[in-house]
Amino acid sequence: MKKYKVVYHEFENGKEYDDILDLVNVNNDSERLMAAPDEFYLDEVIEEDNIVMKYNNYIDENGNYGKAQFAHRKKETIPVFKIDPGDTVLCDLCNRNYTNSEEIGGFLFQSKAVCPKCAKEFMKTVKKYHEERFIRSVARENETFRDFVYRVRKGEY
Repeated sequence: MKKYKVVYHEFENGKEYDDILDLVNVNNDSERLMAAPDEFYLDEVIEEDNIVMKYNNYIDENGNYGKAQFAHRKKETIPVFKIDPGDTVLCDLCNRNYTNSEEIGGFLFQSKAVCPKCAKEFMKTVKKYHEERFIRSVARENETFRDFVYRVRKGEY
């Protein structure tokens, strides 16, 4: 597998600019790839499977416009896992389990479900810092915290 070292770009007139970089094959210095701006660091060594070539517009040292292939750092894809919480209902502050509870009350602060036991004290802090606007939903009259959380999960605020 090829490895490339990031070096300053050498122009035909011999000038180097500290913001224009190339990738040079460490085993064959005649193989040079133009590096996309702001994606590599000087003296970094990178393997070929971490590079992808894409066409970019550019302006050369004489002010001429052109289009050429540039080496870009391959973006890592991060796997996204969707977690189904099922029927479990927990308070996001105290972590108490309300799955089988009939306790009434609670509210949604930003994306945190605040249980009836935490609600009174937490509301003092919300009011102290004038953060009432972050309360997105409140349990309905006689609604259990569990049913309130189920309703919020369905998108019914």
